[in-house]
Amino acid sequence: MRSTSVIEVNDTAIEQNIAVVRQLVGPNCRLCPIVKADAYGLGAVRIARYLAARQADFFAVYAPDEAVELLQNGIAADILILMPVTEVGRRDVLYRGLVSGRIHLTVHDELHLQLLSDLADRNGLDLSLHVKVDSGMRRGGATPDVAVEMIRRIHASRRLRLAGVMTHFSDPSGCAEKTDSQLAVLDALVEQTSDFMDCSCMVHAANSFATFSSERYHKTMVRIGLAWAGYVGSREQPDQQHPLAKNLIPAVTWASKVVQIKRLAKGDTVGYGSTWTADRDGWMGVVPVGYADGYPASLAHRDENRGNGKKYGEVGLVSGDRATSRRKYAPVIGVVSMDQMCIDLTDLLQGRKAQGRSYEALRNATVELISTDSKQPNHVPTLASRAGITPHELLSRLHQRIPRVHFSAAAQIQTAKEICSVGSAVAS
Repeated sequence: MRSTSVIEVNDTAIEQNIAVVRQLVGPNCRLCPIVKADAYGLGAVRIARYLAARQADFFAVYAPDEAVELLQNGIAADILILMPVTEVGRRDVLYRGLVSGRIHLTVHDELHLQLLSDLADRNGLDLSLHVKVDSGMRRGGATPDVAVEMIRRIHASRRLRLAGVMTHFSDPSGCAEKTDSQLAVLDALVEQTSDFMDCSCMVHAANSFATFSSERYHKTMVRIGLAWAGYVGSREQPDQQHPLAKNLIPAVTWASKVVQIKRLAKGDTVGYGSTWTADRDGWMGVVPVGYADGYPASLAHRDENRGNGKKYGEVGLVSGDRATSRRKYAPVIGVVSMDQMCIDLTDLLQGRKAQGRSYEALRNATVELISTDSKQPNHVPTLASRAGITPHELLSRLHQRIPRVHFSAAAQIQTAKEICSVGSAVAS
């Protein structure tokens, strides 16, 4: 049996998304796509290569190994490492990136700065540094007063170059007041240290949501993660976003198949722990995808959630041509298992005979676990919200055993059929 599901990444959508961001921020603001965690599990090298050829100026990763992967695969743009790096060996690929100036480092506190200064002096390196200011996130970076002293020290050093001053907004999609307060901290620091900055020093703070919220957050560079994939944040809030946000195209689809259909009698329970009970006669389908693939277990519809307004996972079923067929949605029921889940097909088959063509139409039907339709319940931000996680977490959870297939828009249907070819047997 071949792979039971496929993650499709629409390169055409990514191309439009980066163009939309460029249109929004203008020609004088740099674009820094975030491609950490293998570009949220979608393939960092492929994504970075594609974006580098389409207006991306910089890339940001978290760990040194992620930067090395981009360097070794010929990514031409400069790369910012976000984590505190304190040591680099001369034989390390990263060392060559530092020598060439391609690798920029984020500096988080005075001790970190001293370690980097020692590294530069010991190896005769000129290091490009971005001072991270803790403006309220409290996760990393230096307090504003310490950041001022760090900037002065970098300015006075012959080996260290102030390449950037940055902060990280803690809740741009949830609290505009907090975001504005953090921006004020950054602005005050930049004004206080302007004598130590040259025109090449980048000031950056905005993530995807902030980028589409106000040009006040853009500064001289924006760090966009979800935006290149077609999403703007954890919560889709059109009233808080620039009109250009509607031009973003979600780039990710996750598809599988219905591999078995079973009758249900009223009172039958489904799954481990018997957490869901049929309240009528009906049918259920088995989909060979589970929490080991990254589908959130919390999205299952259970008896305890009936009638209390709790949202659950829904999948879209397509029994014909994906380009022309309308989706019908079915809830995920019972516990999501490691490698499979059950969905309630009763409403889709209600009034039909549970035999012949009407019954078999859904066997081997395509199941879309993640859709590109922002109005549907399996859209990434909606699905993530129902699971109580962020879109970043949902995408990053998707297991590497699921094939990633990049396509132009016209090739989507053929690609899905070739990769996601499954039999009717269910793995035990």
